[in-house]
Amino acid sequence: MDGDIDQSKRTTLRRFAALGAASPLVQIAGASKSEAPDALAGYLTTTPGAHFSKIRDDLELGTGETQHHLRRLERDGAIESHKDGDYRRFFPADRFSEFEQVTLGYLRRETPRGMLVALLEDPDATASEIAARL
Repeated sequence: MDGDIDQSKRTTLRRFAALGAASPLVQIAGASKSEAPDALAGYLTTTPGAHFSKIRDDLELGTGETQHHLRRLERDGAIESHKDGDYRRFFPADRFSEFEQVTLGYLRRETPRGMLVALLEDPDATASEIAARL
């Protein structure tokens, strides 16, 4: 069973590492022998604004491993983070303005995202109609 878990983790890391290798963050991540930095770079390129737990769970990394690599990438200037309530959201460095980071944070939450989608689908929707959709 442990072999299945390890294989699943390796497959996930390799999938995002391939994206990371095509990312501008690769020169920073390439200094490590682990696939995790490349996987993190690829993941954040495709999922900007993800919070720590989502990153850890989606990449199937341990808490300590995720903390280590995120801190290192942030220290090296490859990524940046933004505090969003109880969450810290991570982004590729110099890619999004502060306003865009805050906006992405809201869009990662189910209710605000649902409200926006409802308004895009029906710009004249009332508050009660939006609430009924949610």
